[in-house]
Amino acid sequence: MSLAASQASAATISGTVSFLPGGSPAPDYTQFRITAPSTDQSEFGPQSNARVDKDGHFSIGGVSAGAHLIRPSNGSRTWVLKSVTAGDRDVTDVPFQVRSGENLTHVAVVFTDKQSEINGTLTTENGTPVPEYTVLAFPADSTLWRPQSRQIATARPDQTGKYRIRGLPPGDYYLATVDPSQQGEWFEPAYLDEHRAGAARLALTEGDVKTKDFKVSLK
Repeated sequence: MSLAASQASAATISGTVSFLPGGSPAPDYTQFRITAPSTDQSEFGPQSNARVDKDGHFSIGGVSAGAHLIRPSNGSRTWVLKSVTAGDRDVTDVPFQVRSGENLTHVAVVFTDKQSEINGTLTTENGTPVPEYTVLAFPADSTLWRPQSRQIATARPDQTGKYRIRGLPPGDYYLATVDPSQQGEWFEPAYLDEHRAGAARLALTEGDVKTKDFKVSLK
């Protein structure tokens, strides 16, 4: 396909960004980018994205046909994604189909400052910190076991064995300690299923702070 033909068949996604009232002042809209990553694993390279303008609007051009998600990209540690709607459809965690040449409008991206947090320690039975492991959080709902899932997150402990995972959406989760060298497998359903049996389980609501300590046996 020629470059001109490819550009002609590309779609556009546009909409608005907003911040729910909370305990933090709303940030500068222009600090945020909105991306439309493809969920087609055969598609590589840079993902289409756009910077939000000062009035909270964005327009992402050059979007390929196929299944996509909407994801924010920003440097804020305070604000996290709460929801994405396309018209009357909730597409926060559901890939949606984009047709060739389509102009998809009225996409609403909403942020909240009510972040969840899971914290704790990794130590041996005698209290020695174990910083060489990773804590993996993944959802109990296996339909969310896929690349780019907001519900899958990891944290490496510091030298005192303390870890913290922030920003997971509300839901039920498994927590497991894993080898950090296996990071390429963290989104693989077979890998997650393997670690489900021995994992801890906890529920998160919006803004929840939960503590889970792990005792690790070093072999």
